[in-house]
Amino acid sequence: MIGALIDGAIKRRKVVLGVTLIAALFGVFAYLSMPREAQPDIDLPYISVVVPFPGVSPEDAERLLVKPLEVQMQTIQGIKHMNAVARQNRAVVTLEFEPSFSKDKALADVRAKVDLARGRFPPDAEEPIIQEQSFSDQPIIGIVLSGQAPERELSRISRDLKERLESSPGVQEAFESGAREEVLEVDIDPLRMESYNVTSTDLSGVIARNNQLIPAGNLRSGAGMFALKIPGVVQSPADIGATMAKVIK
Repeated sequence: MIGALIDGAIKRRKVVLGVTLIAALFGVFAYLSMPREAQPDIDLPYISVVVPFPGVSPEDAERLLVKPLEVQMQTIQGIKHMNAVARQNRAVVTLEFEPSFSKDKALADVRAKVDLARGRFPPDAEEPIIQEQSFSDQPIIGIVLSGQAPERELSRISRDLKERLESSPGVQEAFESGAREEVLEVDIDPLRMESYNVTSTDLSGVIARNNQLIPAGNLRSGAGMFALKIPGVVQSPADIGATMAKVIK
């Protein structure tokens, strides 16, 4: 059967070549007339709600902003996952819908539930911001650093590059990922601790209390509003050495 088809195609090669040429021409015409984009706008099944509240702490943001939003939004149909984050000066709730979701209907449902939750917000809370996500909203360029240099040197180069990129015109924000955080270990001398009547719990508590970043509200000036924080973060071994564990009189 196959041999007969091959023999027939060879005997009628002009017909076969003509059909092939016509099919190729139709293919080129279909390709040229097909609508296409270099960066197609694909709707992602994510909708985020941001509630700005200047001066609020993360703990109060969770209690005053996140809880009312969660109560209302958990009744929306089609939600696959809901993630809420309470931060300094704001609360963010991200909703993930099923892939077959209707963007217009989902946005309408979210706006309706946010309006219901606003009745329980404090008076100083600002207007909630509802954002839909798509590929066109994420103009992101990734840069990968690799080489034979030590990991600490690559991390330093990455931080320098991040600072330069953030100062470039047109760059809104630069993120750094992949670098491992450095860990500072404290070796203690049990004999000296016993002689000074200091326990390991005392040392751990002192280090923890002296390694905090405490929010102190906001400062409003003519240039804008700035968040104030009291720095008390350990940055070098010298900071641990200068920490007073106990006062002996």
